Amino acid sequence: MLQSITSRRDPPKRRGRYAQTTDTTTINSRFAICKERNHGVNFQYDEVVKNREGRKKMLADDCECCRSYYEGVGPLPKPLQQPLWRSPSSTPTKKRRLSFDSLSDCKENREDIEHHKKEISRHRHHWYRAKTPPGYWDIGFPDTQETTDINRRAAEMYAQKLVEVESEARSGRGRYVERIA
Repeated sequence: MLQSITSRRDPPKRRGRYAQTTDTTTINSRFAICKERNHGVNFQYDEVVKNREGRKKMLADDCECCRSYYEGVGPLPKPLQQPLWRSPSSTPTKKRRLSFDSLSDCKENREDIEHHKKEISRHRHHWYRAKTPPGYWDIGFPDTQETTDINRRAAEMYAQKLVEVESEARSGRGRYVERIA
């Protein structure tokens, strides 16, 4: 008797009557890790590499301290190039100042800084470390405005990661491949 009553019931609602529908496709449901380009495993595997040639092939990364160093130093100087400064002249002229803040914003300078990082970085990985979600380390409960800001920043992080994974999968040389439906 009890079984006949429970079988007539409607299935329970999942998110409530007024909940908004969300897109359930995730990065992991759309893309898979290519085993051939990941040491034969289909998950993010990071091993310790101790020889110099092997570490040069790995991805270069930075920490917060190193990031400020790379932005402060800028790109690697080209060998056998004249210095960026001028020797003082005997007659006073208008001083031309180089602003390193304006240099760090240029796209080509960003690429040069990334090249500098790839040449000398000690932080090496096969996979980049996952970014911490926004507001993760904040103690306490956020109010509504903070929550909307946290959700906006998290959506931006997700969109950026999706673009990176899609471009890597489309290149054909990346570690991700599209799943076949």
